[in-house]
Amino acid sequence: MSVEEAAIGIYRLASAQITDLIREITVERGLDPRDYALHSFGGSCGMLSADIVHQYATTRTLRADTDPEEINRIYEPMVAEAREQLKQEGFKDDEIRLEWAVDLHYARQVVHELTTTVRGATPMDQQALEQLLSDFEALYERKYGKGSAYREAGIEMKLFRLTARYLCGSARQTRARRHLQLRQAHPRKSPERPRGHSYPYHHHRVATGSESDDG
Repeated sequence: MSVEEAAIGIYRLASAQITDLIREITVERGLDPRDYALHSFGGSCGMLSADIVHQYATTRTLRADTDPEEINRIYEPMVAEAREQLKQEGFKDDEIRLEWAVDLHYARQVVHELTTTVRGATPMDQQALEQLLSDFEALYERKYGKGSAYREAGIEMKLFRLTARYLCGSARQTRARRHLQLRQAHPRKSPERPRGHSYPYHHHRVATGSESDDG
C-alpha cells in the first residue's frame, strides 16, 4: 500500500466516523441537518467538510461480459435521484460531480470483493467496461499478490455505487447568493442609536489611530 492509498483510507475512516456522529445528534433525534450550519474546526474537520457528498448504491449481479447499456440502466435512476436531491438543496447540474464505482469479484468468491472506480466514460461504453475490469485485476493483484488475478475464472459485478459530490467553495457562493436575495427581498432598517448612548470598547483591542463615529 502506498502512502497516498494509506492517506485516503484514513480520510475515509475519519469521514465515516464523523458522519455517523453527526447523524446520531441530528437525524436520530428527529432533527433535519439541513436546517443547521456545520462549523468545522480543529485538526481535521476543515479537511473533512470540504465537500457536500451524497452516496447511492444498487445491488445486482452481472457477469463481466454484459452489455454496458445494462450497467447504464442501473445507474440511470441513481443519477436522476442524485441530481434531483442536490437540485432541491439549491445546487446546479453543471456544478455536480458524479463518480461511479463497482464492487467486483471472481465467480464463486464471497469475501474478496473490491470496490473499483470507473475511470472510463460515463455512461459506460465497451472501452470503459474493459478499463474497469483491468483496474479490478490490478487492485486484486496488489492486494492478494502478483499472479493471483485469473480472468478465466469469470468476473462478476455485485454492487453499483454512485457518489454525487458538490465542492464546498461553490456551496458557500450559493449560500451567499441566497442570503443576498433574501436581504434584497426583505430589507431591514438598521436600528437607530438612542441619543446620548455610547458603546463601550475594549481599549486594548483598538489599534492606535483608529477612528470612531461616536460623538
